[in-house]
Amino acid sequence: MDGLTLTHKQSLVFTSQAKFIGFGGQAGGGKSLTIRAFSIAMAMDVPNIQIYVIRKSLVQLRQGFMQGTTGYPALLHTLIESGHVKINYTALTITFWNGSVIVLKQLADDHDVDSFLGLEVNFACLDESSTVNEEYIRAVLGRLRLGSLGVPDKWKSKLPGALLCTNPGGTSADFFKRWFIEKSPPMTIFEADVEFGKGKS
Repeated sequence: MDGLTLTHKQSLVFTSQAKFIGFGGQAGGGKSLTIRAFSIAMAMDVPNIQIYVIRKSLVQLRQGFMQGTTGYPALLHTLIESGHVKINYTALTITFWNGSVIVLKQLADDHDVDSFLGLEVNFACLDESSTVNEEYIRAVLGRLRLGSLGVPDKWKSKLPGALLCTNPGGTSADFFKRWFIEKSPPMTIFEADVEFGKGKS
C-alpha cells in the first residue's frame, strides 16, 4: 500500500487471531484507515474473497473511503496504474487481479438490510458501527460464510468474520459493550456467546 504506516494499535488488528474484532476509540483514532488497510491486505492475500465495507451513511463512505490521501484510490494508486486493481466509482466496488472484491455498502434502513439477502459475505468491516441499529448489524453478521473460498493458513482464524469499529456512544453502543467490554479486558481473545457472534472475539 502506497506510503502507509500503521500505529501499534492498528497493527494489532492484523496480528489478532480473533474472528470478530472490536476496535473502539474516539474520532480521529485511525479506525477507518485500519479498515481500509486491513481490507486491502486481506483482498490481496485471499483470492476471490468478498469483503463488505459498511457504514450507515453512503455519503460518509464516499467521503471517508474514496477521497483524500488515505482513501482507497490513494492507497491503491500503484496497483490501479498497473491495471491490477479497478475501481467502479458508481457501484463502489474495488476489484483485484486475483478475483477479490471490496464492496462499499450503506446500512441505514430495512431496504439496505434486504440488499444483503442472498449475498455471500466472507468478511465484513463496519465503520462507526455503534451508529447502526443492532438488528441490522446482526442481519449482516448472519450473512457471514465461507462457501467454497480457499483460505490461506494466515487468515483461517479470521474467516468468515468481521472488524467492527466503534465510537464510545451511539444507537448500538450497549450492544458492543455487552459483546466486548463486559466480557473481557482489552487486547484479549475470548469465546463469544452465540447471542453475539459464534467464534473467538
